[in-house]
Amino acid sequence: MVHPEGRAHGRELSSDRPGRTFDSKGRGRHAKEANVNVRQQEAINFAKKIAEYVESARTHKGFDKLILIAAPEFLGILRKNLSAATKQRITREINKNIVQQDNESIRKHLT
Repeated sequence: MVHPEGRAHGRELSSDRPGRTFDSKGRGRHAKEANVNVRQQEAINFAKKIAEYVESARTHKGFDKLILIAAPEFLGILRKNLSAATKQRITREINKNIVQQDNESIRKHLT
């Protein structure tokens, strides 16, 4: 799966300025801050997309064992989006960002 938005800068993902709000005590207006920045939201969206794909593969008997390889922060997001049944099939987790490595280098992490 390819997700180019995950490599984009936050300013490239959102041209919208934050909303504005009034203080509850009426002392002026200020910008509202998002709970999750745009890059984090893109990571969450991509993790959900991967989780849906993996869930579908599991339910269609696509695998018995699963090895997850992802950067530490993304691995945590991905794990949150997997079902309990899929988590039971995880045999190993490798918390490294190896996306830029060639196929042979990636295979070495699996042995």
